[in-house]
Amino acid sequence: NNRLNVFYTGSAGTGKSVILRTLIDRLSSVYGREAVAGTASTGLAAATIGGTTFHRWSGIGLGNQSVDYLVKHIKKQRQIFSVWRFTKALIIDEISMLDGRMLDKIEEVARRVRQNDQPFGGIQLVLTGDFFQLPPVSKDGIVFSFESQMWKNCIQKTILLTKVFRQRDDNLVDMLNAIRYGEPTPELVGNIAKLRREVRYSDGIEPTELYATRKEVELSNGRQLQTLPGEPRVFKSLDVGPTELLPLSLIHISEPTRHA
Repeated sequence: NNRLNVFYTGSAGTGKSVILRTLIDRLSSVYGREAVAGTASTGLAAATIGGTTFHRWSGIGLGNQSVDYLVKHIKKQRQIFSVWRFTKALIIDEISMLDGRMLDKIEEVARRVRQNDQPFGGIQLVLTGDFFQLPPVSKDGIVFSFESQMWKNCIQKTILLTKVFRQRDDNLVDMLNAIRYGEPTPELVGNIAKLRREVRYSDGIEPTELYATRKEVELSNGRQLQTLPGEPRVFKSLDVGPTELLPLSLIHISEPTRHA
């Protein structure tokens, strides 16, 4: 109601997504739906709120270029330039994955493109996400969005959601929070150890394995391929198309295969 720039956060199950959908409806009633931009740092999160990625909305691509270049590029793109000019409220979900240096750059772009010296060119900001989850992807060291000058200049209020609705068991909530903060107690470790057991599936379908890095995924896939029966066979194929795209490809297939 006060049209502040806000950031709200909380652990899983505290209702961040429900609040976000409510805020989109409320802001749309204030500004009009076309003036409210629902964005997220990833495509999956953007699809969940019926929006688009922040990079696509802003028209910056990877955002590696200078501010001068980005401003000129946006002004040349009539549709993107129009979006920047007429947006009244900008929502960014999964803010934890956006690099702080890029946000500083975009904040300056916003002021220059909109010709408005207010923070972020006068656009109202609603940021949400969980900084205990995925950080920005960067080769030059991580700068979190809350470490940026943009954050200091723009965000006027921070809200922490504490009540967990997804789990009703207080003991489970306490266990999850202890793991979240990296503060496991011997009692917690012991309770988790009691849950260890051999799991057998009568249908032969093994549980999905989750890994943090691509290298671990490739190692796991390699181990699974080694267990397949049969001798390896090599099939040669020739792609049809433009001359520069016609190298002979070798496709290695181990038969018979059990997995699609």
